[in-house]
This record gives sequence, structure tokens and C-alpha cells, in this order.
Amino acid sequence: VEKGLRFLLKAQDEEGFFAKDAPERQKMYAQAQATIALCELYGMTRDESLREAVQKAVDFAEASQSRQGGWRYIPREDSDTSVTGWYVMALISARMSGLSTDNRVLKKVEEFLTSVSHDAGSEYSYTPY
Repeated sequence: VEKGLRFLLKAQDEEGFFAKDAPERQKMYAQAQATIALCELYGMTRDESLREAVQKAVDFAEASQSRQGGWRYIPREDSDTSVTGWYVMALISARMSGLSTDNRVLKKVEEFLTSVSHDAGSEYSYTPY
């Protein structure tokens, strides 16, 4: 766990982004998953030395949300339910760990999910039709 933590902290840039070396379509997936890992680690340990890095990752997640309300392969450009799911998990983990999150971000996710829901919410498409 310590080696993984050091790897993530070393990979993180000033904006909170971890995945600059990941393949293009995997960057945002990797970013969300790294954010989840750090949020969970912070939540379990309450290690204040991690707080700044974890909050940067959360801030990056919120800033990279698209106008549609979700996330996809490129920050702020598009939304799909797959990448969005990972970011929702990251933000809920952040919130449960006591980190600062913007309620408006999850409200926009609700709007996106409504836009891809069908049959009274029993089905969801990958992207809006």
C-alpha cells in the first residue's frame, strides 16, 4: 500500500491529475480510480499529510465535469455512464472521508443520468441519444 501511495503522490501534478502517462482513452478512468484509492486511504487513516493531495484530486474531478453533467475521456468535453460512474464513486468516497465537495456537481450528475434514462429509470444508455 505504501509503494502504491508513493507512486500516486509522485505521479500527481499541480492540478491534481495522476494519469498523464496512461493511454488516451484510459486517462480519466485511471484518474477517477486513483482518486477513489486516495480518498479511501485518507478516510481510513485520517493522515493529514495526505489531505492536500487528496483534495486536489477531488477538485480536479469536480473541475473536469462536462456541461452534460458527467465525465468521459477528455475533461469537460463529453459524458458517458461508464466514466461517470467512477467519478461518482470518487466524490462519494471524498464526501464520506470528510473532504470538501461541491453539492452542485452531484446535482449535475443527476441531470445527466436523467438524460440517459429510459423506461422510468429502469434502463440507462451509455451516452445520450
